[in-house]
Amino acid sequence: MRILHYDFSDQLPIDRFFAYQLRVAYILSDVLNAAGFCAFAMTFEEIQASMTVDEKVFMVEKVEKLDEEMKELVELYYQVKKQFKSLKHPPNNLFLNYKKVQNAMGIALKTWESGLVDYFKKTGHSGMMSLCDTGGFEFFYSDEGKESEGRLDPVRILTNKCPKNAIDLSIWSMPTWFYVDNFFSKEAITNIKSISDKRPYFIKCLDLPNFNFLTIAEIQAIKNQIGSKIQDFKTKTDSWAQQCYQTKGGSAYFKEHIYPTFPTLQEAIDENPIIQHCISQRGGELMISLFLGEVAPPILWKYYLHFKQITELDYDELMADYKKSEKYTLPVLLFMNLGNNLKLTVLPKMEEEIIVPQTEVVAVRKHIDID
Repeated sequence: MRILHYDFSDQLPIDRFFAYQLRVAYILSDVLNAAGFCAFAMTFEEIQASMTVDEKVFMVEKVEKLDEEMKELVELYYQVKKQFKSLKHPPNNLFLNYKKVQNAMGIALKTWESGLVDYFKKTGHSGMMSLCDTGGFEFFYSDEGKESEGRLDPVRILTNKCPKNAIDLSIWSMPTWFYVDNFFSKEAITNIKSISDKRPYFIKCLDLPNFNFLTIAEIQAIKNQIGSKIQDFKTKTDSWAQQCYQTKGGSAYFKEHIYPTFPTLQEAIDENPIIQHCISQRGGELMISLFLGEVAPPILWKYYLHFKQITELDYDELMADYKKSEKYTLPVLLFMNLGNNLKLTVLPKMEEEIIVPQTEVVAVRKHIDID
């Protein structure tokens, strides 16, 4: 099973939910490719330690909506630095002024760095980079119009031309706010007997607790413990994904081969001791439902256009190419916070209406074996 997670940042509830998706995708997948904001969130604490002041100032400009005070300080820093560097032998007062501004910038940057480190701990991204060392988990920065080692072009991601290890095999990890009427013109089919390649469908496959409550070591342990039990599910979803992209009847394969694996998948989750312990703790019992299904590519493209990951021009070009090509579908793993019911809704106000797995440990943890 090859899962593709491509996200962005907006505000804490969204980022926290995305981190939850990553943890689940890591547990369920053979290969997890993560692109976008999560790459920055997972690597920030390690990378910033070796960056120069100039590199940090450049980063602040690129990733932050600066308040007026920080904006003025950044402008002053560049102005004084330019003036200082323009002179072969700068006078002492200019040297002292440059150092003063440099020190002020350093103090401001430390505050910014500390705030972001705390933020990523709250979202659940901190420590996740260590999972990449276990294999089967890669992350990429998204960079419009560019592709290199560690960087992918969003349009190429959306047209299944990358990452290289999952071309035309990726199952898309999508959040609750994907299934809304901004992107879907009608309800998706939710009855296994009625699904077809001609209309989007989502079939419930799994209920999971709050994995943001767990440590990184526990997440890795769960993956190791249930891996062999759900291997049949993972192998068959690879074949299903391939058929979706090749326009050869993904829905028929789903009915016959994927749907029958769901009881074993849920059983493996329910019987896992770490997950049982998680559910027993206050804060760990919040349940999220997962659905598997297929959508037409334009639905996915509308979503990423709405959240400004591609431009209107990108979207128009994607649609023009799609109309000329042989039609295919995209396999999707949909994360929902609605329990057993799946209903098309309006795009929620993120800070008010999305139920988000929390990361704070709110109960005393008792020892549990994670080997």
